Amino acid sequence: MKVVILGKKGAGKTQLLNRMLKNSFSEEIPPTVAAKFAKIDNELDIWDLSGDEQYENVRGFYYRQAEAAIYCIDLSSDEELNYWQIRSEIQRFRDFTNPDVPVVLVGTKADICSDNPEKNSEAAEEKIKAIIDEFQTEDISITDVFVTSSKENYNIEGFPEYLKALIQRITREREIAQVSFQPSQWQEAYTALRQRIALLPFDKYIAIDKELKALKTALEQPLLAEEKAAAVKTFIDQSHLILEGKHPNVLKSVLILASVATVTVIAGLIGFGIGFAAGIWSGPGAFFTGLMAGGTAASTVVATSSALGLLSGGLAAYSLFKPSKELVAIDDFVTQISESMSLNIPK
Repeated sequence: MKVVILGKKGAGKTQLLNRMLKNSFSEEIPPTVAAKFAKIDNELDIWDLSGDEQYENVRGFYYRQAEAAIYCIDLSSDEELNYWQIRSEIQRFRDFTNPDVPVVLVGTKADICSDNPEKNSEAAEEKIKAIIDEFQTEDISITDVFVTSSKENYNIEGFPEYLKALIQRITREREIAQVSFQPSQWQEAYTALRQRIALLPFDKYIAIDKELKALKTALEQPLLAEEKAAAVKTFIDQSHLILEGKHPNVLKSVLILASVATVTVIAGLIGFGIGFAAGIWSGPGAFFTGLMAGGTAASTVVATSSALGLLSGGLAAYSLFKPSKELVAIDDFVTQISESMSLNIPK
C-alpha cells in the first residue's frame, strides 16, 4: 500500500513519519532531499516528499500508483495559507493516481499553537476548523482530518492501522462500483414502472420520469457503492413526494424497481466471492449478516436493503414479490451460500 506525505517545507512531515515508524521525535531534522522512503508493518510504503519548490517537478514520479496521501499543515504557523496552491497540488496528485484516492488532512504541531500551553488544544481545534471551512469554500476535497503533535505523540498512535483500513475500504468500494446490473431483471422492472407512470397526470409523469432517468444514469455509472445507494434512496424519497400518498400501484412499481436494483447489486457483489463479500460487509447490521438471516428472496432483499439504508422500510411485505425464475434462483443461491458457510438459515 503506497502512501505519500505532502505539504510545505517545514510542515512536520518527516517528524510525523518518524513518530509512526520509530515512535521517536527530534526537534532538529534536516530538510528532506527530494523524497524519503519508509516501510511500516511490511504493508505500508510511505514516501515523505520534500516541500521544497525545487522538487516540485519530480513529485509526479512519486505520485504514481499511490493509494492515499497525507497532506500536512503546520498549525503553529502564522503564515497565511495559499489555498489555491494546496488545491492545485492535491488535484495534480489525483491526476496522477485516481479521482477518488483518499487525501487525509493532518494538522501538525498542535502542541505549540498558542503562547499559553494550556490553550494549545483549543487553538489547534480553532485553526483546523478555519482551514476546513476554507477547504470547503475553495472546493478542496479531503477524506478525513486529524490534529496531531509528533512531539507529544498526540493522535498518531494507530495512524498506520487507520491508513491501511482506509485504503482497503476505498479499494473495495471501487470493486463494488464496477458491479453492473442484469439487463433482463432491470429492464422488466423499468418497463413496468414506465407503463404505470404513463397513466399519471402529466406533471407527475414528467417528474417521476426525470427521477427514473437520473436513477438509471447513476446505477450505470462506475460510482462508489455509497453513491449508488444514495441514488436509490433519492429516487424513492422523491417518488414519495411526487405521488403525495396517492397512486399505490405506481408506488408499488417504484419499490419493486428499487428492490430489483438492490438484488442485482447483491448478486454482483457475491460474484466476487464469499470471502470478499464477508470481508466487505462485516460488522453490526452488515450486508452479509442480513444475507444469512433470511430464507426467501423477499426477506433477503428486505434485510439487505435495510442494512444498506436503501429502502428505509419501503419493502414491508412479501406480497410485493411474485415468484419468478430470477427470484427462485436468488433463493437457491442464498441456500447454497448458507450451506457452504455451514450456517443454518431459518425457514
